[in-house]
Amino acid sequence: MGPEPGARAQDYPDGLGREVQPGSKLLLTAHYELSAGAAPDQSVLRFKLDESVATKVEGLAVVNPLWTTGKAMLIPAGDPEVTYSYNYDPSAWFNLGRPIKVHDVALHMHEWGTSATLGVLRANGTVDCLLHIEEWDFDWQGEYFLEQPVELTLGDRLFVECTFDNSAANQPDGQEPQDLWWGDDKEMCIGSLLISS
Repeated sequence: MGPEPGARAQDYPDGLGREVQPGSKLLLTAHYELSAGAAPDQSVLRFKLDESVATKVEGLAVVNPLWTTGKAMLIPAGDPEVTYSYNYDPSAWFNLGRPIKVHDVALHMHEWGTSATLGVLRANGTVDCLLHIEEWDFDWQGEYFLEQPVELTLGDRLFVECTFDNSAANQPDGQEPQDLWWGDDKEMCIGSLLISS
């Protein structure tokens, strides 16, 4: 996980950290909006390094891989309410069936997103909400560190649900609605977490 548009520098809570092996290369992905004209890049990267931490965390995404291909996540032109959701059990493949602890959560959509939820469908049938954003705003996105880690056990399923508005009233700059699908210049639906074993 990393900074999203509008994000400020953020440090992990005491005792948490991501491991970076000596000699590693870090990749920065940036989205630029050039409609107002080109300007010098003002991005700033700051790193804090610790020799060791009590709990090593790593990133995990909640996203349907099929959405990223073709037009599988189609949001038709003019449709005021389209919802996509996806869920899976991460412990079955990620941690060999052992429990996983969730420390941090985030959601990502673009300008047509209206609301989103990231949560846990428990094996016993209950639902735990990790993050719900009722009125999405693309210009402000952030990560949320949980006060206490949330534990997932085998059979629990992470889920993400995103709702979009592609009506004429919800178009940037008064453009005509066009079909949308997955893409940097179109839409996305991703839940992101920092987890530990």
